[in-house]
Amino acid sequence: MAISVNVSARNSIKAQIIYIRYVVSKLGMPNFNVTVSQEVLCSVTLSQTGMHMRFSITPENKKDAWAYILNKLHNDSTYLIFDDLKKEDEAKALFRSINFNDESTAKELDTWCKNYLQDKQLNSLRAALRKKSSRRNKDVLSIELDRDVYNDLNDLAAAEDMTLKGYLAMLIQDRYHEVKPPVANRAKQRKKC
Repeated sequence: MAISVNVSARNSIKAQIIYIRYVVSKLGMPNFNVTVSQEVLCSVTLSQTGMHMRFSITPENKKDAWAYILNKLHNDSTYLIFDDLKKEDEAKALFRSINFNDESTAKELDTWCKNYLQDKQLNSLRAALRKKSSRRNKDVLSIELDRDVYNDLNDLAAAEDMTLKGYLAMLIQDRYHEVKPPVANRAKQRKKC
């Protein structure tokens, strides 16, 4: 009888073993005995597959995943560090060999990540992709302002008896209609596609 257990990859083997024993006891199998080797095998299998099954690179996020990894490889010299330098060179060469325009790019990237990235790096990649997707799906975006600029803008908005958001939107719309930037039409056309 196979027991499927969903345990986080970050749980220790000991915690997983305790959880497996608990599940077995709750199933009402008092004569079922799990040997240490079976426990370790089950635990290792759970820790290896638990996280990877929940996240994979898809055709929708392959571009962002590829850009994220490329940026890390260029800017972070410690991103891929292995005890074996050949494995490090192999990982970098294999990443460079992935043809971005192929149908199989998402699958190749997914396999590459699972083979060469550590769990922490995979979690960071997943978080970055989730954040990027969330930003794309929102109609509201955030900007950063220096405190002095914020205070000045807030004072100007208060003088017009408007909210900061409304005042800033009014200023931008007024200026936009004066200038009518040619790139704006192209941006709107791209957004419709």
